[in-house]
Amino acid sequence: MIRIQNVALYCALTFSAVSPAIAQIPQNQATGAASSQPSYAALAAQVVRAPLILDARIREATKLDPDQAQGVAAGRARYYIVADVLALIRGKGAMPARVSYVADVALDRRGKGPKLKKQRVLLFAIPVASRPDQIQLTGIESQRNYLPETDALVRTIAREAVAADAPPAITGVGNAFHVPGSLPGEGETQVFLTTESNVPVSLQIVRKPGMAPRW
Repeated sequence: MIRIQNVALYCALTFSAVSPAIAQIPQNQATGAASSQPSYAALAAQVVRAPLILDARIREATKLDPDQAQGVAAGRARYYIVADVLALIRGKGAMPARVSYVADVALDRRGKGPKLKKQRVLLFAIPVASRPDQIQLTGIESQRNYLPETDALVRTIAREAVAADAPPAITGVGNAFHVPGSLPGEGETQVFLTTESNVPVSLQIVRKPGMAPRW
């Protein structure tokens, strides 16, 4: 049995035996570039971080002057946005019918911003103390265009996150072990994860020649 203390080495061992069929998938298909639907992992991370999730429609969007938008990443512009709340997906207490916030919005190749007015969006945010009509987005991608499938997935994840049997939050990797098989490329890896509640969680990855790893 080989004990793996280097996480990077573990990752290399886990993914080094990808089958030829998977390796030949075109890059745009592998990353889902043809679809604007975000991945489950991306949405799950946002849902967990956001105590407030809203379905809203943008009423007003005003681009701020550069002196009011310091620290904005290249290729983005900061907007002051007023939106009508259509539904409260996650949050405590009632919400006002209208909220305001700032968002750093991606620009097109010509440096122009999108037409935000009347767009329906999903907002991942935190409340602003003593200002119920204002919210603060949790990150740069926390204003997402509304899609029915995105809305459904966000609601599902939000329910799962607060369920009594919800899995504990992962805080890191404790240990990892790899047992080589009798054939080249064959083996089994076990990863033991640490959690906020100290509930034990582990992963098992089985690899066989010519096959994708089985988790």
